Amino acid sequence: MNILQFAARAMIAVAFSGSAHAQTEVSWYIPELPPQHMTSGPRAGMGYNDLALTRELIPRLPAFAHKVVTTTLARRNAMVSAGPTACGISLLKNKEREQTMLFSAAHRGTLSPGVLIAKSAAERVAPYVDSAGKLMLARILADGRLKVGMETGRSYGGELDEMLTPYLQKGNVHGVTFQQGTSGLLRMAVNRRVDLVLAYPYEPEYMSSENGDDFSSLSFRLVSGVPEYLLTYLACSKTDTGAAVIAALDLVLVQPGVREAMRDHYEAWLEPEAKLLDRKYWTQAFKPGAAP
Repeated sequence: MNILQFAARAMIAVAFSGSAHAQTEVSWYIPELPPQHMTSGPRAGMGYNDLALTRELIPRLPAFAHKVVTTTLARRNAMVSAGPTACGISLLKNKEREQTMLFSAAHRGTLSPGVLIAKSAAERVAPYVDSAGKLMLARILADGRLKVGMETGRSYGGELDEMLTPYLQKGNVHGVTFQQGTSGLLRMAVNRRVDLVLAYPYEPEYMSSENGDDFSSLSFRLVSGVPEYLLTYLACSKTDTGAAVIAALDLVLVQPGVREAMRDHYEAWLEPEAKLLDRKYWTQAFKPGAAP
């Protein structure tokens, strides 16, 4: 056992001292965000984060009682921030979240989000495409001529979040908070109500097959200045019991096969080319000796 694992076990022991007969209840807040989480319909519980939580994590945390709560993205963030022992899976870190949440070691990675561009906006977007074919979103936001759709409460990674923050109250950024927000935004792009939508590369195809929508007129581009691969984390309330859960999760993550299983749940939703790219980045991030 290395010194970090010893410290984690000590933290768990301290958190439960004097309460041997009462299990701490961990509330896991999950949003309806397919294919990450699918909370209703014939595929309920089969999202890749649902499987990571129910098959890989919860069974390895018998010291805690677990409750899974379906909610919105915004409420998940509020509840994890408020505590006392609330957690979420597969969150991206940013400065705002780190003020009120505790994060585990990275449990997985994800191909970065980018921008889906409406066909009707293609000509107006063209001047903002750099020599590498990526979209210069920072310039678009500063110019204020194109309308950008995003899901309120969702993190798109530190770099994108920082780009967006100064413009969240501006008229050219349209945030939505309703359930299945991304699919609603994609419909808005098709119907010319927004010009661009922030999304992950796998979302349009999934939502087309699931809801019968046609998003083939939307084209995807990565964003200039944003890493192509992002690490994702488990997050809990910034409390003593939240710290104990995070310590226990860090011990789970180093068990053989756990990260690999969560990676496989995610990659099952990727197209072959995207899967190869994800595996390349995952191998680099989680190679032996790396500390993501």
